[in-house]
Amino acid sequence: MTLTYIVKSGDWLAKIAEDHGTTVSAIWNHPENAAHRQKRGSPDVLYPGDVLRIDVAEPVQPSAVAPPVSPPNPPEAPPTATLTPEWPYPPFEGPWSTAPTWECPGGTCACHPVPEDGPKEEHVIVFYDSQGVRMPGARCRVYEQGRLLTPEPSSTDGAGELRVELREGTATLRVEWAPSNLPAHEFLPYRKVYNVKMSDDDGDVGLDRRLANLGFARGRRRRDNVADYQRAYSREPSGNADEIRLEVLERHDNGTVTPFHPQAPAGATESAPLHALALFASPPPRSSSSSLRQLAPDEPQGGGDTGEGVTRSGQNVQGAAVPDAADLLLLVMLSPDFSLIQPKNTKVRLRPRDVPGLTGDQREREIKPTIEPLSAGTAAAYEFKDLPTGTYDALVYIDEISRGVGKHTTFALGHTEVAVRKAFVNRGLLIAHIGRPVLTVDDPVLDFDVPPMQRRRKVLAAIFELFPASHAPAHTLPEIRGKHPPYGQGDFEKMQIGKNNEDTCTPVNGSVMLNASGVAVGAAVIDKAGWVAYSSGLAPSVGDTVYYGTKEKFDHVGIVVESSVTSGSNWISADGGQPDRTSIFKKLSTGGWGRAWDKPDFIGQSYQSMWLVGRQFFDVEGQGLAAHSWASPVINDPVGYGVVGWRDITAGGVTFPNEAFDSTYREEHYRACKVLIRTVRRGILEDQAVCRATYDRENP
Repeated sequence: MTLTYIVKSGDWLAKIAEDHGTTVSAIWNHPENAAHRQKRGSPDVLYPGDVLRIDVAEPVQPSAVAPPVSPPNPPEAPPTATLTPEWPYPPFEGPWSTAPTWECPGGTCACHPVPEDGPKEEHVIVFYDSQGVRMPGARCRVYEQGRLLTPEPSSTDGAGELRVELREGTATLRVEWAPSNLPAHEFLPYRKVYNVKMSDDDGDVGLDRRLANLGFARGRRRRDNVADYQRAYSREPSGNADEIRLEVLERHDNGTVTPFHPQAPAGATESAPLHALALFASPPPRSSSSSLRQLAPDEPQGGGDTGEGVTRSGQNVQGAAVPDAADLLLLVMLSPDFSLIQPKNTKVRLRPRDVPGLTGDQREREIKPTIEPLSAGTAAAYEFKDLPTGTYDALVYIDEISRGVGKHTTFALGHTEVAVRKAFVNRGLLIAHIGRPVLTVDDPVLDFDVPPMQRRRKVLAAIFELFPASHAPAHTLPEIRGKHPPYGQGDFEKMQIGKNNEDTCTPVNGSVMLNASGVAVGAAVIDKAGWVAYSSGLAPSVGDTVYYGTKEKFDHVGIVVESSVTSGSNWISADGGQPDRTSIFKKLSTGGWGRAWDKPDFIGQSYQSMWLVGRQFFDVEGQGLAAHSWASPVINDPVGYGVVGWRDITAGGVTFPNEAFDSTYREEHYRACKVLIRTVRRGILEDQAVCRATYDRENP
């Protein structure tokens, strides 16, 4: 008869076949499992909830039912068991496939699937922490061909070793492990693909795989990984594989890995003030995840002995698993005067930038320091333990900085990129700056989850939601149907009429500004909190409202989404314009060429759209000028709006409707606006290149 089986967590096809008295082939090739075969593609791929149809033998009906036989003595109560905590960590989401296994003998690849049945052989894995110290009692999981090989729960013995029975031919395993108390940590459990077969004992392939098991596989070349291994033991990083080849084989295969004792990289804190360097005088203390005594440098940790005086070694017999992780010590200071830091007002976080092997959730997560900061008045040290190796954005936000009696408090922001490497005592210097600008959506600070950046993100979300150009449907008026502003933005919308029956962007822009950022339009804004008058060396940040014209008369307003302090660079602002007053190549009075976009051919009322528009910025004798980006690359005398100043929406005393995302302006709108801004940026540069080339061709 045929029954229906629903796959549960921990199932694999060979186990299901054995439980039902059939074979993997019979289940996989069952006609009623055709949809499953098409969906999964391999008998080694199963997910909880998958439905299988299985043919099983008809049960034999007994001729009579024998009465139950009572045991002569009631069973004894089982001894009270010690409760073992359940595995608290979420499953890994990435590509962890270890089946079928692949080997490349002689440079020719051939598929060698691991047989389901056949002889088994014992293999010993020695588990270490990120500092190269064995982990007795570590909780662990081992997966072979995608199936959980170890029973739940499984732990290493008193020497940090775990014995597993592997099928003949198994080349790699997936291993996960954590300290015995299963602590909560962003990057626990440790995870890695563990090499069982070394291919050659002392050749290059064997060296690469042993180094990967020991946590030295993040370099682009073999010599980089060799040099990292040498640094981990404070040696000259020559990168010469022959200098470590036999040592790595011995330590990996014989269980004699010694704790790492790396040195800090040269120049790690060169720019730190002398009075703060005491915080970096010594490396952070060794992890307490192991119950072994602390070992001297290069002292073997034991293990690897069979008890008969014979040391296990060789391929597929024993190996070492060391996490691709290390610690980071981050020194935080405040500029410009290095004044006192209050840790209670300071938020320090890391965000992964280029860290292989993370889940989607881990890549988006802000990482907190592991322990409370160590403060030295004008500096504070933050320690992050067991970070996966890679590069991170380090971010700091310091709030409630006093500017004097009766004045608004302010804040400071800082960012630096830090590298976490296996071979180093990783140290970084992070300085928070008062008044630090955010000039582009590519600045990692913009994604920092702190109130000032929440405001800026909310403005970008409002721009995308409020500006018709961002997502408007096809226009219904025939004269402008299908006509769009540049760079893939939406359709034109009707322009509002200003004074003297003239077309103007200002009223409609102003209403959007007010809705998006709580900033009113008009000369009175100069007297309000947060106003910044233009000055050389200053530029508005993402989300600030910029005013063009003079102090007496505002000609135009817009929300800046990209700026720069460099004269001749491009700004991008959300404000729109009059596209019907330009053309593909409009001859200017100065003899230059300007490149714009297709104009809508209609007569009468002008149309416009609230879109992201490029403006080339110039500093002319201390006065800011925002010229049209389609014209300025080829004219000697830029023509445009004067930059009066801008309203800093994060300044103290500036009211704001709502910093956090809500049902109206959401995170998805913010991210969509970032994509649109990058598209506009590329389009502006391409247009300017065409404009320059055309002008040079017409004016040899």
